[in-house]
Amino acid sequence: MRTLVLAERPGRGLRSRLLLSLLPALFPESGPLLLATPAPTAPEGFASVPAQPDPAQLGIQRVVLAGVFEEPAKLAEALAIAATALAAGAILETRAFSLARGAAPRDPPPGAELLNQATRLELRDWFTMDRILLWQIVTPEPRLVPYPEAALPPDPAFDHELPDGPLLGIAVQDGTRIRAAWPALLPAVLDALHDRLGTLPPGLPILPLPIEHPGLPEDDYLGTQAFAEALLPDRPLLLPELANPVWRRRQWSPGRLKAAVARCSLVITNQDIPAVFAQACGVPVLGLVLSGDRRVVTPFGQLANTMAPSSALLYPRPASSSARA
Repeated sequence: MRTLVLAERPGRGLRSRLLLSLLPALFPESGPLLLATPAPTAPEGFASVPAQPDPAQLGIQRVVLAGVFEEPAKLAEALAIAATALAAGAILETRAFSLARGAAPRDPPPGAELLNQATRLELRDWFTMDRILLWQIVTPEPRLVPYPEAALPPDPAFDHELPDGPLLGIAVQDGTRIRAAWPALLPAVLDALHDRLGTLPPGLPILPLPIEHPGLPEDDYLGTQAFAEALLPDRPLLLPELANPVWRRRQWSPGRLKAAVARCSLVITNQDIPAVFAQACGVPVLGLVLSGDRRVVTPFGQLANTMAPSSALLYPRPASSSARA
């Protein structure tokens, strides 16, 4: 069955690469999945087709919406392509499908009614389920398959690249608004670190855990670097290769990220994937809610009962209130 995959900016950043990597095993009978992308090449298990494909010309029999949609325009674009495919006789499914809050207003966006024609609605998180139900999309019955990427195996060859002893993993987005929110939260983070790790080792190494595409304004390697300097100045930052965009794109894989998370004694993040991997590896995680960005709130709400002991979600507090977690 010729299958077309529609994703927002496919392959841009580790999150997209990770969620797309789950799909070939779900459709083994389809051969290479066709991925709508402006890139000339596609990841393993995929073949690239134009970003604005003609489903009828390609003989598409199934369309799969996959990954996280953050921009309303990109969701509308994907739904329009899917509608063309369905008009030509294809079926529609969603897999590992998430809606960021910015792409999911309370009122249904144009084209959302098409999801009522899906033969399978698999949703990655409770927020997406909430929005799907709010939009009155109930046929077929939506299925919640929470964070399927958690089952990804770590890269077994990666651990030797890290030093022995405790490591502090950090993944914090960059950006003007995010940086402006740090001062209100740093005291609570320091309190939480002392509560969970006791007296911090003098040279406690910091392991960056970036997932964003290098060079974007939200690049979480640069954000992590700055946050680590503000939180624990002069602590060594491991894997300096991550500062090289080419190395990061070619060498920093989802499996290596999970192996890195597994080596941490504690993870600090405002990102979803590092929090999900920490939960899967039994590593305590401090989730940071910064400047109204709630992407880490969703996995905490979904996985709270299975998070490692000492995990916590930290919100900025007014200067006059207690800063303890």
